[in-house]
Amino acid sequence: MLSTILAALTIFANPDDDAITWQKDYKTAIAEAAKLDRPLLIYSGRDTCPNSQVMDSQVIPSETVRPLLARNFVCLRVDADRPSPDVEKHLLRVKGDILPFCVYLKADGSYFGSTSGYRGADAFRADLDYVLTHAAAKKEDKDSPKEAPPKPYEPEPIPDNEIDGRFILARLQIAQEHVKRGRKAKAVEMLEDLVVGFPKSPMLPEVKKYLEEVKKK
Repeated sequence: MLSTILAALTIFANPDDDAITWQKDYKTAIAEAAKLDRPLLIYSGRDTCPNSQVMDSQVIPSETVRPLLARNFVCLRVDADRPSPDVEKHLLRVKGDILPFCVYLKADGSYFGSTSGYRGADAFRADLDYVLTHAAAKKEDKDSPKEAPPKPYEPEPIPDNEIDGRFILARLQIAQEHVKRGRKAKAVEMLEDLVVGFPKSPMLPEVKKYLEEVKKK
C-alpha cells in the first residue's frame, strides 16, 4: 500500500514544460513580474506546517494548479519565519494567521489580495483565475459593459479527521526524496518521528515497514 502511495506521489516531482520556477529574492521577482507583465504570487509556508506540507506535495504540483502558475505568474517562495522586510510588509496585510499565506501583487508591484490557510486544488485554481481576470486586466473602456466579479472561494480548512493522514503522506514524500538524494539518515529520522508522533495511526504499520526498508538500503 505504502509503495503504491509513494509511487503515485513521485509523479508530481517529474519535471516537464510546465515546471514552476520559484524565485527566492523579492527584488528579482518584482523585476521579473514587471518584465513579463504577470502578477506575482508570494507563497509563505513552513516545513513543519501540515497545511503547507499538503499544498506543497499535492495541491501546487497538481494538473489543476501547476500549469496555470507556471505560464501566468511569477512565483516567490519565502520562509514564514524569515521573510525579508520587503516581503513582510505584504504578509502583514494578510487577514488570518493560518499558514500558508498566499499574497498576490499586480505586475507593477502593488498589493492585490491574499489568502490564509489551506487551499484545495479547486479553490486555489479559482483564486488564480480571479487574480488573472482582475489584477492582470488591462484598463477597460468606460463604455464597455461591466460584469460582476466572481465570488472568490472561501478557505477550505482540512477536516480534523484528515489532518494526521495528510501530514503523514506529506512527510513520507519528503522522506522518499531524502532517500533518493542519498540522505538516508534524515529519512530515518523523519520516519522515526512519525512512528513516535502517531502511535495510533492506521498508517503506522506501513510507516514502520518503509522505515525498515530504508534502514536496509
